[in-house]
Amino acid sequence: MMRKTAVILLIFFLFLAENAIAGAVEPTALPWEILLEDGYPAVIDRVTDPEAWPDFAFSDDTEILHIWVANTRDTDAILLQTGTENWMIDCTEKRWAPRVVAMLEKLNVTHIDKVINSHPHHDHLNGICLIDDCAEIDELAICFPEDVNDHMINAMLSCSERGINVTHYGDGTRFNLGEAVLDVHK
Repeated sequence: MMRKTAVILLIFFLFLAENAIAGAVEPTALPWEILLEDGYPAVIDRVTDPEAWPDFAFSDDTEILHIWVANTRDTDAILLQTGTENWMIDCTEKRWAPRVVAMLEKLNVTHIDKVINSHPHHDHLNGICLIDDCAEIDELAICFPEDVNDHMINAMLSCSERGINVTHYGDGTRFNLGEAVLDVHK
């Protein structure tokens, strides 16, 4: 880890030195300062500036999709929330699952309607039991065979023991999460 950090810092300082020699570097624009061809900003930040671009305001009755990402290093566990549903994309690995559990507890999530598994690697499946202990999971949606590898086999055994329904999805599957639509494409 120390070696990796040292290499990154070295590259960064070489970049700074090269640009200092070449002359002044123009500061990079923030995403909301970048205008697209149609004149609208690339990002509209109504969190820090609620009055920004009033034409893009949501009506008061619009269902908002909240996306929460736990800091699980280089594994994946993303919580998607609407007013009525909690979904996850992947469920991290066992050693990072406590971070996801802490996030779920902080958000008062005690139930997960669906976990969509993107692929059957340990860092996407092995946290399922710890997450289910915190927030009961109804369904695990998978796109690979149930016996494709040991990680998937173990996840299938855990689902069977815990009463988690397993479904399959593939190219062309459409998921409806509240008013949001997620289409699966190869």
